[in-house]
Amino acid sequence: MNRFKQFKWSDASVDKIIARIQYTLLTLQDLSAATYDINVQHKHLPTSKEIESLFDMNWSTFIKTYIPKPSAGDIEAFLLPNLVYELKRLDSNNCDYYQRYRNKEQPALNYLIYMLDMDWNQILKECERIKIKLNIPPNTKKWTNETMIDHVLQLHAKGIRLTMNNLIASGLSQAHVKIHFRTLNRLITAANLKPSRVYPNK
Repeated sequence: MNRFKQFKWSDASVDKIIARIQYTLLTLQDLSAATYDINVQHKHLPTSKEIESLFDMNWSTFIKTYIPKPSAGDIEAFLLPNLVYELKRLDSNNCDYYQRYRNKEQPALNYLIYMLDMDWNQILKECERIKIKLNIPPNTKKWTNETMIDHVLQLHAKGIRLTMNNLIASGLSQAHVKIHFRTLNRLITAANLKPSRVYPNK
């Protein structure tokens, strides 16, 4: 136990250390070593490299050994439904897009793959099943450049600040705003509107 004194747990057991690490990773909903290391600075927790040394295993093996997976009930009641609603908000099933633009309260891609023990395509199939079970309608509004232009002009006429969040909250999908960001900027500038561009969120 002396090897743990550097973490100010002179009387701590390995079980207590593992519990602290588990709590941190499950709260972060991200199992990457880099994310863990960033979030344990100044918390008297061992870094990922120190964990590998202390427990004589690599990070991946530590995760598989000590991080518990949710019950089938929790997956069905919480994890999958929350993911379905987040994908609906993003209006995209692309895994890289999800990882980059997800609400940061939503689990990271690596967390989902580990907890569900599925690859992304399998996860999407489960999401489709949950959609049917919960009777969640698909996103049906199809935006064209013409309808988007009209929509943005109406927002501006109402005095709504044209930030990314406001555009998405008004009904434009996040994927559509990202794809057509330059078009939106040119539209507002060409119309001599003030503000003259789509503001980034601050």
